[in-house]
Amino acid sequence: VGEVARGIEARKSSMRSEAAELLSEAEASAAERVAKAELRAAERISAAQAEVAGRRAALEAVLVEREREMEARLAVLSSRRAALEQQVGETRAAGEREVLLLEESFAARRLERDEEAQRLEESIAAPPRPGGGVGGGG
Repeated sequence: VGEVARGIEARKSSMRSEAAELLSEAEASAAERVAKAELRAAERISAAQAEVAGRRAALEAVLVEREREMEARLAVLSSRRAALEQQVGETRAAGEREVLLLEESFAARRLERDEEAQRLEESIAAPPRPGGGVGGGG
């Protein structure tokens, strides 16, 4: 009975030792898998961060280019506006000169009509001349 008990104890001890080794191997294998998974995750994160940084840089470049284009358009529009304002000023000045000429012309015509009306009134008011007029005594 003692030998059987010692055999059983030895067998238990051997099984515990194997179980401990298996457990240790399993833990090591699990730790290795976790480490590998963490490494892959870190690589993915790094790749994603690099992609985001690349996209951000590309978007910033596009925005800078669009800003340059807008500034160029603004410069063109400002130049056009200045040219149009100059044209408007010139047209306004020409219009004002034309209005002054027309006013002078109307004033001159009005003066001529007034003078003509004055002569007509004077001729009507003046006594008839002898020998002049309708059926005059010749």
